[in-house]
Amino acid sequence: MYKRLDLKIDLEISLQSSIAMKISVIKPVYNTALFLSSSIESILEQTFSDFEFLIVNDGSTDASLDIIQDYAKKDHRIRCVNLSQNRGMPCACKHGIRSSRTPLIARMDADDIAFPERLQKQCNYMKEHPEVRGLGC
Repeated sequence: MYKRLDLKIDLEISLQSSIAMKISVIKPVYNTALFLSSSIESILEQTFSDFEFLIVNDGSTDASLDIIQDYAKKDHRIRCVNLSQNRGMPCACKHGIRSSRTPLIARMDADDIAFPERLQKQCNYMKEHPEVRGLGC
């Protein structure tokens, strides 16, 4: 999980408040149609549900974009950021972070499967340890 540097004040306020935290899950995708549905489902089935899911299609030439768009129609938490040409994962991540609307960022690779409590555990840890600025899974 990564902290947005430009929202440091908001992050510190969020971590200390009793209001539920919001998280942006950033998933860069390039030609991973074979694994994509399972990976997306693992985020949608999280026990922590107060998140936005930014899936960045990095110029895929397979069915990845269609899969993302189908999921986005079914779940309002999903937003598709479509890059017309492949620019690489760092660039795709940067686009996702710039598009996020929350003080916390969780990163996920296109073929990753998240345990159901991943976001909840990470969010709880960040609330309990406001001095922490970055967290892995």
